[in-house]
Amino acid sequence: IAISIDSNGGSIDEGLRLMYAIRRTFLPESITTILAPKGYSMGSHMFLIGQTRIIYEDSAIMLHDYSTGYGGKGTQIKDYIEHSEERLNKLTYTSYVTPGYITKEEYAEYKIGKELWFTASEMVTRGIATHVILRNGTVVSAEEFVKINSEQKRLS
Repeated sequence: IAISIDSNGGSIDEGLRLMYAIRRTFLPESITTILAPKGYSMGSHMFLIGQTRIIYEDSAIMLHDYSTGYGGKGTQIKDYIEHSEERLNKLTYTSYVTPGYITKEEYAEYKIGKELWFTASEMVTRGIATHVILRNGTVVSAEEFVKINSEQKRLS
């Protein structure tokens, strides 16, 4: 399955529900995600379910603290916020820190409200992306993209 992602983010519950359905239905090695062009918030987590993760040269991802519009009694709101924060932090740790895509220091900054933004080059360098679609339409491996970028920088 190839899943094209262009997302400003969304509900943790809905994102997880979709991720679980995909993982139940398809073998991990058969899941390809394509970031066309952005995956913000929950969209970034969705991108990571692909074993093959393809980006464009202008793709970007962003991680941030959760947003909520929950209402109710004060203690209910507090409980909901604590619960949501714990769930998202666990998801982010598992998705980004455990595989080494972000450092524990970056994760600590994320937990106190810093948004983490990553360009195509950063996604390749960190191992988040496995392939890149160049502006001319050619698909190259992350390793080839690094070589191409190094050569372009050397020539400029």
